[in-house]
Amino acid sequence: MYDFLLQTPLRKQWEKIGTRKRSGAVFPLFSIYSRNSDGIGEFSDLKMAIDWCKETKNSILQLLPLNDTGFQPSPFSAQTSIGLNPIHISLSKLIGSKKIKKIFPIARVGYRIGPMKIKILKSIFNKGVDLPKEFNDFTEINRDWLNDFSLFRALKRHHNEKSWKDWAKKYRDRISIEEFAKNNKSEITFWKWVQWQAYEQMSEVKRYAESKNIFIKGDLPLFVSDDSADCWVNRDYFRMGLSTGTPPDDFSKKGQVWGMPPYNWERIMDDDLRIFKQRISYAENFYHLFKIDHLVGLFRTWSVKPNLTSMSGSFDINDPIEQKKRGEAILRFLIKESNMLPCAEDLGTVPNFCRETLKKLGIPGIDVGRQQKRYRHLAVSTLSTHDMDLYPEWSEKNKAGSIEEGFDEVLSSPSVFSINLIFDWLFLSKEIDAKTASAYRINRPGTNSPANWSVKVPLSMEELLKSPKNKVIEEAVKNHLRSPST
Repeated sequence: MYDFLLQTPLRKQWEKIGTRKRSGAVFPLFSIYSRNSDGIGEFSDLKMAIDWCKETKNSILQLLPLNDTGFQPSPFSAQTSIGLNPIHISLSKLIGSKKIKKIFPIARVGYRIGPMKIKILKSIFNKGVDLPKEFNDFTEINRDWLNDFSLFRALKRHHNEKSWKDWAKKYRDRISIEEFAKNNKSEITFWKWVQWQAYEQMSEVKRYAESKNIFIKGDLPLFVSDDSADCWVNRDYFRMGLSTGTPPDDFSKKGQVWGMPPYNWERIMDDDLRIFKQRISYAENFYHLFKIDHLVGLFRTWSVKPNLTSMSGSFDINDPIEQKKRGEAILRFLIKESNMLPCAEDLGTVPNFCRETLKKLGIPGIDVGRQQKRYRHLAVSTLSTHDMDLYPEWSEKNKAGSIEEGFDEVLSSPSVFSINLIFDWLFLSKEIDAKTASAYRINRPGTNSPANWSVKVPLSMEELLKSPKNKVIEEAVKNHLRSPST
């Protein structure tokens, strides 16, 4: 049924993943915790998420973005398009340092733990740590982005976390930074050490997944924060002073303004998409598949001037022929440069030629059950995304079917993958009461609420692994022929 995928430009990636139906679960790392994690879900906790996937016959573990966001809660507000968020480092798994006692007895604190965790890591580093050959190799291999990012983080600390746009001119415009780098060598090395520890822990998670025959799917944000190392270093790659977003449509009557700068695609493509090559190359250390965030933004980007509404915006390209040409060129580049299998977020108002391009290249889109009349074979079917009401709440509002009926629909769909949020899976197994679904929504776009990006699974990973209710999920996967053994 899916052998046609072997005739696409993604043949080598599909041969690795396999052209058969699979199912999976989305585990936001900030939503899980174990008895060993400190304050928020940690990289090592993902091993238990992998074990859960194995036990329930799911074979894909999908994550939300893991990029370093500074102390911002949204995982899509990245201060780097490459480096990982140190908030998820397992303190008990640090390499080359003394073991420390657990700091936070309850691992459900959330993103506000960030400043304290950095303070603890800095204390450990200052007391003396080993910097072995592996650390030196890591810094050398990644010097093209790591040197700038570590200097950026050191300067952020020096300026009390103010935006780089508010720094002294000599730092803001990189006129004279050599003296600062020389005088703050230890601080800069600390940030390199932090990224090395995160790299080691997350790459170990990937190796563990491979030992269990589980694939990890990453989520790579398309845009970055304007207060990012990317913008500070390569501002000619961005249209600074503008904001990305979406125009008004059936999904958002007022449109959206995200506050992140659009790309200067002409300049980036003149430089052979170097920054995207770096991003993809580093992500391969952690993932087997990756989600292309906001697919349509590769073809055309909606840009808005400061302090204006989305309705005042415009596309950076208006000619559909040129839109298609640019988007396909970028996608072909991603295919050529990566061994990972890309999957695209093609939600919202998307021109037909975007999805036609996905089909031609062999890239799955995403089909959300509540929005579909027909499911595509080349798609990831799902009940909900992190920006939506979870299925039971939506179903109650719209007088739709039960959670069992919803899963029956997406799991039996022809979509090659069906990957669902862990919360929807737990509604199915009755681990969480479906009547409480509104409390488990992950994000409400366009709102600045403390409830966003803070929801927790109500069981520890140890409890989740031992739950007899996992059998319900296992049977659903097996009955719909999405189990690796079926």
